Amino acid sequence: MAFSPDGGTTGIDALAREQTHFATSTMPGSVELPASSGQLCGPSGPLILPAAVLPVGVAYNLPGIRNVKLNAGILSGILLREITRWNDPRIAQENPGLDLPDIEITPLLSDDDQDVTEAVTEYLSKEAGSEWGFGISAEWPESVDVKVDTKPIAIASDLDDTVGGLAVFERGIIGSRFSTASLQFDGTYQSFSPDSVLAAIEAGNTASTAPGALEQELDGKAGYALAVKEYVVLCREYPHVEIAKLVSSWGEAIFSETGQRNANIFASALPPNSKTSDQAKKLIAAIVEGTE
Repeated sequence: MAFSPDGGTTGIDALAREQTHFATSTMPGSVELPASSGQLCGPSGPLILPAAVLPVGVAYNLPGIRNVKLNAGILSGILLREITRWNDPRIAQENPGLDLPDIEITPLLSDDDQDVTEAVTEYLSKEAGSEWGFGISAEWPESVDVKVDTKPIAIASDLDDTVGGLAVFERGIIGSRFSTASLQFDGTYQSFSPDSVLAAIEAGNTASTAPGALEQELDGKAGYALAVKEYVVLCREYPHVEIAKLVSSWGEAIFSETGQRNANIFASALPPNSKTSDQAKKLIAAIVEGTE
């Protein structure tokens, strides 16, 4: 197997051009193709299956202060620079008992992590509503200060050096390095932890968004529900049975216990729930059967 880390858009384009046998995407249900691409996977279409959930946390640098609670309206206000100090009354109201310092909040955001940006703006659009007001986007609005052409790993170093700083990262970057805020989902605060995200996954529905496309929903009433979802994109049919069998076996490996364990070890990814996995495996098993 050869793997090229070119990004989801390039991979989908290559799959449409029959230059690769599978791709990945963070777009559920349907996949936008570049104008120059052909039809994705021919008349039978693709399978778009949720393979991993990557938790996204709000990390901050306040020495000695843990378990800060931020609702979506407050987070929106911080990013839009409407809330600029850690002891702002709105933050203090959500955190009785915490001695919040009178220091500036410094948002540290990258323009280089569109998946995380889209996940955060989706959360803000749902939970903050008109207080956010910019909708869901893979790019931060112009009113949000970002560091241009700066990788998330560099932002993490900046956060280490910035007391009062705040940033958003995938779990793999956060690890045990940073304190993280509890966020509010459907009126309930949820802590950023693997167990809490797993609870949201387990309680989440398995949605069929298009023929051959599944989505793993997260239930914010059950657990922490801010995450990037990674999808594997396979074709229903391949021109050669041998290729179909190889792709099918690869899909089975992704959704196997070993595959999901490795994804957690190497990428801090969490698995879809058993219902979603079972439905994905059935669709993958049909790849060989549907091939002439």
